Amino acid sequence: MKQELASSQTPARRPRITAAHWAILAGLLLLGLLFNKLLGRVDVTFESSAGQWADSEILYKGVDFELIERRFRAACPKTSASLVRTTAFNWYNPFAWPSWYTDPKWRVPYQAPRQTEAWGSGRAFSCPD
Repeated sequence: MKQELASSQTPARRPRITAAHWAILAGLLLLGLLFNKLLGRVDVTFESSAGQWADSEILYKGVDFELIERRFRAACPKTSASLVRTTAFNWYNPFAWPSWYTDPKWRVPYQAPRQTEAWGSGRAFSCPD
């Protein structure tokens, strides 16, 4: 009986991390980085707070937030309207989560899209003064 007690209280052995484990971990890390590059870049739409101007990112064509901000400042130089984001956070895309903390486009305040005539016009409308 004493032998059974002694054998059941032996310390558990720690599992060894082998080269195969490291290879699997490295492969998963590389896949994560690849999918982050592909799925983590989200196109975001913007419009003026007055609803008279609208534009959206097309990242694979090089149309990013900085270009949209310059276009907005050129189209609406004397207006009191501000730039608002009309794309909400997509909580179902975990690859985009780091982008929410690092990209300045997500710091622009969110407003529900108005779907005004600026969207169908090819951005021909100007902002009011």
